[in-house]
Amino acid sequence: MMMTAIRTGLVLFAAALALGEVPRAQAQAPSLAIVSPRDAAFVAGHTLLRARAEPAGAAVSVIFYVDGVQVCALPQPPFECDWDAGVQVVEHQVRAVATFTGGRHVVSNLRTKGLDYAESVDVRSVQLTATVSDSRGRFVKGLPRSSFRVFEDDRQQTISHFEAENVALDLIVALDISASMGPSMPALKQAAREFLTAIPASNRVTLLAFNDTSFTLARGATNPAERVKAVDRLVPWGGTALYDVLVRGVDMFGSGAGRKALIVFTDGEDYGSGASLEEAETRLQSSDVTLYMIGQGKGVTLEPLKGGLSNASFIVTDASGKYVARVGEDFPCHHVFRDREARASRAAYEAGLSPEVIHAEQGLMVVRFIEAKTCSEADVRNNLERSAEILKKCHRDMKRRITGPASVFWVFHVLRDYAHTLKEGGHSRVGEIPRWMAQVDFLEEAQVPLPVIFGHHDLLPGNFMDDGVRLWLIDWEYGGFGTAMFDLANISANNSFSAEDERRLLTHYFEKVPDEATQRAFDAMKTASALREATWGMVSELHLNAPGGDYVAHANEYLGRYERALKTFEDRYGAS
Repeated sequence: MMMTAIRTGLVLFAAALALGEVPRAQAQAPSLAIVSPRDAAFVAGHTLLRARAEPAGAAVSVIFYVDGVQVCALPQPPFECDWDAGVQVVEHQVRAVATFTGGRHVVSNLRTKGLDYAESVDVRSVQLTATVSDSRGRFVKGLPRSSFRVFEDDRQQTISHFEAENVALDLIVALDISASMGPSMPALKQAAREFLTAIPASNRVTLLAFNDTSFTLARGATNPAERVKAVDRLVPWGGTALYDVLVRGVDMFGSGAGRKALIVFTDGEDYGSGASLEEAETRLQSSDVTLYMIGQGKGVTLEPLKGGLSNASFIVTDASGKYVARVGEDFPCHHVFRDREARASRAAYEAGLSPEVIHAEQGLMVVRFIEAKTCSEADVRNNLERSAEILKKCHRDMKRRITGPASVFWVFHVLRDYAHTLKEGGHSRVGEIPRWMAQVDFLEEAQVPLPVIFGHHDLLPGNFMDDGVRLWLIDWEYGGFGTAMFDLANISANNSFSAEDERRLLTHYFEKVPDEATQRAFDAMKTASALREATWGMVSELHLNAPGGDYVAHANEYLGRYERALKTFEDRYGAS
């Protein structure tokens, strides 16, 4: 029960991807740190710029930039130079870009502090820009003032001044000319020419180009020919300071009145900005500037991942590497809530169990792609000791790292809740529910006290991955506090363990041969785990509709496993 409805606008998360490659265990990843000046330091006059690149001897050059202007280029260690910070103590942005053997670039940024003062302002009016579209996304024109109402903190405000779409527009158009745009530069130029030519002469256009820094090509141009001429001279090179150009664009507009729009043509890949994504977002949100991002270049490619029963997953590739995007809604019928899944996934990464979470929002989570094989049932059985070890690590470490409200998983509660859902939905097997519930009570009574742990609770073979060195555990939508006995029984029920496999699993996990009470509790929990998987399929028949999900077949498969496990339990310990 990994992986649901695909939401439109999936590619919009690309701007939130953190750049970088999957670390290699065998080699030290190149790193760069600015050691002088220190972050948040006060500087003035002659100031030493110094950077440390590791591994030692691997960097072939370092370039320092201050406030977007190159200060010095250093072809060999020591990577240091002198810079005149001026007589006033003001904020500066310092960036170092190191080139390592093989051509890889690594960037380090910091900000020095300025001596500022705070000023309070009594705001009498605020400018708002509204764009109205219909249900098909078409712009709606000619709306009068009476069509609009403005609220602040749930209180309606007075609209003191209103102008329609005939108001002149102040535009800043920023074109990405970084090296990554090289193959797409002809298409970029053509798109920019068509766009700039179509803008009415009454609108002022400032044209920027940006790579490691930004350049003004035309300021306040109203002549279409002047705008287009500047585009023809562009040549791709350098990095991509995307977030920096967003901040600069907002600053260039200033605080004057009028309609303002920032249009950015880019492949969406930031590389080398001093500003962070959060800083760019904050600056935009606190301004009256409307931002339009126009995708160009290689951008992002999506490759669907097969095998999901409740979520949709994609391999996402861009210039920085590969990621996996999981798209899925909350499923209250299955006690699945995506904010809890994101917290568990982050904790699992910190515990060394799962890949890094790059981005998470309601309905979407992006994790770093790992080069690993998705396991089969046979793979899990053949790696029994390693599987037991990753469960021990999960149960030992996750409870120390999870944050937020506690999620609880108790399979017998889940089964009773599923029974209510199946009755309310009029499922075809509703007549069998009384027998199942009687057996649930009997199996619950067989449990023994164990320490509370944070478990995974969905140990299907597809949630184990093997990179040839270690196992990974993925997909934490059912993660929560509970008993270790469920994960132990769940891995057995979902991966067709033999009686000998189960003996080895319990002995390895508990570090001793299980006593009769522990073995009985395990056998009971294994039976309950199979029934949970079967009823999960039945509830999904009523409430889910993932492409390719055969919930009837899933329910039938695990109902057969449940009946076999129940017979073994009753033969060994007696019927209820």
